Amino acid sequence: MTEQIFLSYSHKDTESRKGQPARDWPEIFKNLLGGFFNAQLSVWSDRDIIASTKWQESINRAIIKSSIALLLVGRNFLTSDFIAKKEFPAILRRHTAGGLNIVWVPIDKISADERRRIPVLNSLQAAGGAKKPLRQLSDQELDEALGVIRETLAKIIDLQRDTSDSFRAVLKSRVAESVSSLGISLGPDFAAGDYSIFYKANQYDRILAVKALVPAPGRESIAKDFVNRARVVEKINDPSAISIRNIVPENDPVVPWVVMDFIEDTTLAELLKSGQRLPEKMVAKVIAQLAGVAAQLHADSQHIMGPVQPSNVHFDGDRACVSLLSIANEALESCRVSPTKLFSVNELPYLSPERYYGEPIDGRADQYHLGLLALEVLTGTHPISIKAFSDLKNSVAFFESPRSSFPAELRHKEPALSFIIARMLARDPARRWASINDLIKALTQVAEGEVPDEIIRYVRDRFRAKLSKDPAFFRSFYQKLFERADIKKLFEDRGVNEERQAENLRKTILSILNPTVGITFAAQIEKHSEFEIKDEYYGMFRDAFLVALLDADKDLDEEAREESQDAWRAVLDPALGYMREQIAIMRSAAPSPNALT
Repeated sequence: MTEQIFLSYSHKDTESRKGQPARDWPEIFKNLLGGFFNAQLSVWSDRDIIASTKWQESINRAIIKSSIALLLVGRNFLTSDFIAKKEFPAILRRHTAGGLNIVWVPIDKISADERRRIPVLNSLQAAGGAKKPLRQLSDQELDEALGVIRETLAKIIDLQRDTSDSFRAVLKSRVAESVSSLGISLGPDFAAGDYSIFYKANQYDRILAVKALVPAPGRESIAKDFVNRARVVEKINDPSAISIRNIVPENDPVVPWVVMDFIEDTTLAELLKSGQRLPEKMVAKVIAQLAGVAAQLHADSQHIMGPVQPSNVHFDGDRACVSLLSIANEALESCRVSPTKLFSVNELPYLSPERYYGEPIDGRADQYHLGLLALEVLTGTHPISIKAFSDLKNSVAFFESPRSSFPAELRHKEPALSFIIARMLARDPARRWASINDLIKALTQVAEGEVPDEIIRYVRDRFRAKLSKDPAFFRSFYQKLFERADIKKLFEDRGVNEERQAENLRKTILSILNPTVGITFAAQIEKHSEFEIKDEYYGMFRDAFLVALLDADKDLDEEAREESQDAWRAVLDPALGYMREQIAIMRSAAPSPNALT
């Protein structure tokens, strides 16, 4: 039978204090207890409340189902009206009726007078054994105190470590017997997931991984879904998807399991935790590889990949490999018919806008999922912070303005990648990439140091349709450029009037938009080599162009204006860089005046 612990705490007690860092106590205790007791115990907090359900009713149901109430008592816990008037009275009623043990842990230093707000605390022994409250402990002291708390709870619910080991031994024996017919020898377990345990295994000379669901009453639907998704993943043949080799036979339903390739590479989550960041071009390569897996799911299985977290992706320095079985991939048809689905708090930051709003979902949702992953890998943190259902408003703000979370250096160093990710994260799926294959092509070109064809087409069409015919755009450009007196003098000395200025700029831009940087651009380079152009002028040219572009794009919404800025920067920066290099080569090759005498 699965036991449940109810966590009672104040959200404010997880925040930082003067001289003391913030600590996510609910997450700390969930990790501590869930990992120790395995599948025989679940830890419930208000973060597990399902969206669209009533908050108070969910809490009351959880208290009724629990055998222990663990109170994380800090000063804000004691001053919380909700806890004092609603949550704790429900806990106390259940305790008085029998069947619910109350254990409390001091987060802050609490005096007997302060505990009088919840009088029963004075009659209960605090767990932990530490001489100081948890917030004041060093990391080593905290680990020791948490160990004591864990053992205290184990004694209360009679789940000692040997019982847990015994349960694991029985489960392993069942799985080992089931897979032995395939010539598979089961090794030690090396990880645990939701309701599952991973074992290392050998089949002849091949190292494999076996994922087995922990059987328990009430998990029949989970087991069925697990096997069905495994059959979908089994059909995927892509080097960036962890391959499934075997699935439990239908006549062996006791312990559902799958056999898959064993991947020893680090996950993106581990890489980010270590403080490492992938270069922008490598991020483009990784996302292109994962998008290839999504494309195959869409075409071959009519499934979406679903939200991808860094912990789902292994990385060996060159190739990413996603564990599809760890992701809630769904049939496209079910997404269209029933786009509303219940999620835990931990999954909420990864929802697409259409999922959040209950709108029909198609393969374009995976562009959003992968765009979120790209941004998290680039910045090291998820752009949406949701620790409780009350934080859902943070998602709405991000949906409307994803670029506000982009690192500044991304738009300056890799504007093409900024353009791509922003389009992936568009609130309206119609504004995302027309197809995932177009997205893959653009990402691959960025990874290889090229300007994506789609961006060149975008700016070329925009320039020809409007900018090249707009005198106000050219005037705005030269007005900004001529703020530098020395640049203005270059033009005046050559007697270039406004009409010729506009024509020269038009020719220069059209030659830049030649994707092969061919004869027309070469002619412009040779012409500009006659000027005394300083290195700093190239950046000024680009900046003046972008300022004039903002004026010309006033009729567009903010998202479209930002997209236009990224696209033009992506085109202008490499073109102007190429021009600067070629002019420098021409000048170095030209004979000096002394050599002519």
